[in-house]
Amino acid sequence: MEKKSKVWIIVLAVLLAVTLALGVFCKLELDAANEKYRASRDETRALAGQVDQLTEELDQAKATPEATDPATQEPSAQPTEDTAAALTEEMETLRQENQRLQAELDGKADVETRLANAQTELADTKAELAQAQADLESARTGHTDTAADLEAEKSARAQAESDLEQARTELADTKAELDAVRAELTQTQTKLADTQKALEAYRLAFAGEEEGSRHSATALDQTVQVASDGVTATYLLENTAASGNSLSFRLEVAGEEVFASEKLAPGQSITTFQLENPLTAGEYEGALTVITYGKDGVASSKMTTPVTVIVE
Repeated sequence: MEKKSKVWIIVLAVLLAVTLALGVFCKLELDAANEKYRASRDETRALAGQVDQLTEELDQAKATPEATDPATQEPSAQPTEDTAAALTEEMETLRQENQRLQAELDGKADVETRLANAQTELADTKAELAQAQADLESARTGHTDTAADLEAEKSARAQAESDLEQARTELADTKAELDAVRAELTQTQTKLADTQKALEAYRLAFAGEEEGSRHSATALDQTVQVASDGVTATYLLENTAASGNSLSFRLEVAGEEVFASEKLAPGQSITTFQLENPLTAGEYEGALTVITYGKDGVASSKMTTPVTVIVE
């Protein structure tokens, strides 16, 4: 906007200079025409005086009586004709001079008209130049305001980008925290599921048992592996030497007993055993009960642990 205004002002300045030059030229031409007019006017007055003098001489010649002598008459007529011819030629010269002066006067009027037009154009150009200067000043003010607005917009954009980056960082942190919470929740859900399984096994094992029996949801190994034949199970059933009592083991699947061991003296163990009924391939929820016997051979306590039976 400011660049266009400057170009416009330069154009107007050039037009103003041309108009001023034209005005000066017209003024000089008008002065020259006035000078010629004054000279022509003086010359016309001088010629008019000569015409008057010649006219007076002609009238005097015509008023002079003619001679009766033919010899005298002939010589006196010749000067009169010469004088008349000279006067006629002088009059023609004066007429032509008058025409020339009239043409110069007409040219003077044209010059005056051109000068008046040039002055009018000069006044219009000055007005346009003043308006252009006012427009340029307004454009400069608007440019200043626009620059300030642009700077404010840049600052706001930088602040918004900073806020966005901070929000992204906070979002990443929140996502990491959420992932940690989800992982913890998954672990908690797994523990809860295991606890529920243990409680369910505890409930199943407790049902129908005599008063005074003991139960536990804790075991060293909670998975019983069964071969593809559905009956050969692999699991460590051990009575440590430190127990001091005989133990027996009983495995139930879906509330049905599928294995019951003989009494194991302290220090004895079983690693494989056969199920009473074959199971199809799959995963089952079961319960392993450990029965403790006193010195008298009577069962003194029971402890039930939930297990998972996996058939290949």
